[in-house]
Amino acid sequence: VYANASHDERVAGYLWRQRAFLTSCMRYLKKERHTWTVLIDTDEYLTFNHFHAHGERKAIGGDGIRCSPAQRSINSMCANETLKHQMKNGTHIRNNLVQPGAVNQTVAHFMRDLMEQRHPMVMTPGKPCFVIPRVLFGPDETPRETVIKDLPSPDLDPMAFHTLRFRSHKDKLDPYTGKCIFDVSKGPRDKVVQNPHKVFPRFCLNHFNPDFTSALLRANHYTGSFETFATHRGNLSNAEQLFAHRTNWTVDAEDDNMRGWVHHFVDNVGFD
Repeated sequence: VYANASHDERVAGYLWRQRAFLTSCMRYLKKERHTWTVLIDTDEYLTFNHFHAHGERKAIGGDGIRCSPAQRSINSMCANETLKHQMKNGTHIRNNLVQPGAVNQTVAHFMRDLMEQRHPMVMTPGKPCFVIPRVLFGPDETPRETVIKDLPSPDLDPMAFHTLRFRSHKDKLDPYTGKCIFDVSKGPRDKVVQNPHKVFPRFCLNHFNPDFTSALLRANHYTGSFETFATHRGNLSNAEQLFAHRTNWTVDAEDDNMRGWVHHFVDNVGFD
């Protein structure tokens, strides 16, 4: 993109580069015989969609789960009485997902188990793709004394990790375009990826805005501090305005389900 390009031209250039990169990446992974691949950004992290009563207090009331109008119109699960009952009495699979800090239980292990069980999320014929919801985490920092409790060593700086430092999030039921998990071994060789939200629309199992209440996995999206946000943008002239726009929402609750990763990283890789 040339220096005096318009905003629309810059956006078009960005989208073209994104499609070219994702297409090349997925073709390479297919060639290398990989399977399930998640399409998320460097400020997003894949995790289990644990059920947190406090963080979803708006979703569960006296009559069970309440979905947003947008979700209700695109996903019948929002009106499913069985799902409401399961979530309230603790028998839904989301109530029993792998907990933070569990040993030898990763998303990869979980996906393997789902395939062995022939779960429809990963074994629906002709649909080697499903969309996971995203939760937006803002710039409000968790107190240092709280974050440091989760560290494997006092020499580790807790404020260096977004997944530990930022735990305040937006309403989980607010529609926020999801991201794909795609089995590249079953993807087409000659098609160009559309976008990370639906790589190949006809192959995907669900909608751009998947139902959060029934999703087993999700992506946490971290805005981070203004300093890191501005650094990633490169253009400081409009970074402050863009940051204000991205963080113009009300904090709904806190979620710390990402805290377990750092212990396993140190155990497997080492502290240094």
